[in-house]
Amino acid sequence: MNINEVENLTGLTAKSIRLYEEIGLINVAGDKDNNYTEEDVKTLKYIRLYRFIGFSIDEIYAFDKIAAKYNIKKETSHNDEDISDLDNKYKKKFAEILDN
Repeated sequence: MNINEVENLTGLTAKSIRLYEEIGLINVAGDKDNNYTEEDVKTLKYIRLYRFIGFSIDEIYAFDKIAAKYNIKKETSHNDEDISDLDNKYKKKFAEILDN
């Protein structure tokens, strides 16, 4: 999909999307104006959420690299119970990482 579609789906500006590409939070293959995937959109939505709740770009970058290293997958939640379950899951996973 093209960058205009991604803007509409994520609520991010093209300038922000390009910044996230430049720093490596998303990797668009080929034609950078017309080659965004559903996974890119999903990642950008997470980035927007993390920015909204106050994470810096550096913190998001670090979290993304830790998640990739330890194979922590992005998941979506639709209610408070799901969010609580994910919160507990990630707290446990990060505790395991820090203990090693």
